[in-house]
Amino acid sequence: MGLVFPLASSLTTSIQERNMRIIKNTSVYQTKKLKKLFGLVHYLIALREGRLPQWKQLRVVVRNGRNSGRAFYPMWIGNNHTGWDMFLSLNSSPNINYLSRIAQLFAHELMHNYGYKHPQFRTDPLEPDQIDRIKREICEHSEELK
Repeated sequence: MGLVFPLASSLTTSIQERNMRIIKNTSVYQTKKLKKLFGLVHYLIALREGRLPQWKQLRVVVRNGRNSGRAFYPMWIGNNHTGWDMFLSLNSSPNINYLSRIAQLFAHELMHNYGYKHPQFRTDPLEPDQIDRIKREICEHSEELK
């Protein structure tokens, strides 16, 4: 009997279901590129904190607005009432530090998903070398996320 391989589309779907999902994105940034950025930020945070146990169930909503966010811990509190575990409002104005601001905002809210309160972590959780890595691996110009 020969090997049976799943269809590429079903394989892609099963991979996406196992990781964080952006369930709604009304920002100017492309969902696929934001997901790549958020995955890298989680990886960098996980090197120090360990993988977020709820990473597979994390649901994120992104919209245009001033750079701000909200996150719930435990995550089921947000999911039961709002349908999301993290909410990000991203500024669309071109700024030289836009990528680091988005990365730091996601990292900050991710720390809340880990269960930390503000006094327990820095406002900007990522180190400068981690930001440099993100810039190298994702992009250097705001148009590349749009």
